[in-house]
Amino acid sequence: MKQKTIYSCQQCGLQSPKWLGKCPDCGQWNSLVEETVTVAKKGGKIVPLRSESNPVRLAEVSSTDEDRLHCGIVEFDRV
Repeated sequence: MKQKTIYSCQQCGLQSPKWLGKCPDCGQWNSLVEETVTVAKKGGKIVPLRSESNPVRLAEVSSTDEDRLHCGIVEFDRV
């Protein structure tokens, strides 16, 4: 658990990570008071899910002829 300081407005309840002289929500001056809250740490490193795959020789890869889409731009139509 981590301790974090926030500033809460006594008038409207706005929470800010730093002290502000005037509350941007309700416009009250000097209404933000310091509070210490406990924040749970975030989980560990996120690893993307991958499906199992094994290397295959290039000669073993089958190719299929697909219809090409022509967009009318010569440079794009070549590839």
